[in-house]
Amino acid sequence: MENRKRIVVVEDDPSMADLFYALLKQDDNIVELAADGRDAITKIAIAHTDLIIMDFMLPDKSGFEIIKQIQDMVDGSPPVIGVTGRYKNSAEEREIRAQPNVVDFFLKPVDHEEFLLSVRKALGTN
Repeated sequence: MENRKRIVVVEDDPSMADLFYALLKQDDNIVELAADGRDAITKIAIAHTDLIIMDFMLPDKSGFEIIKQIQDMVDGSPPVIGVTGRYKNSAEEREIRAQPNVVDFFLKPVDHEEFLLSVRKALGTN
């Protein structure tokens, strides 16, 4: 039980947040949901976070802004898996992948098996 990993999912679409929650709980992770940037920053600040699943298009802040804030407040910010349904070209994907600590990137809808493999790799539990 003590090896459980804490994952913060930053996703404003309730159905996607529920899907990520269900997928991540399969491995007995501690999963926290944040619907916007402000909530994400608060949840990441209050407890050690092993991984962040980040939608890059949120109502109040972009994923880029959130990553910058996390870096400013957390020494050695956690790895990030980026997800979005809006970026469709290679230049935008490269920009997301180039962000510090972004270890993978998925377009929605995500392939469940590939997503879980990426999560396990990022957490070192594969």
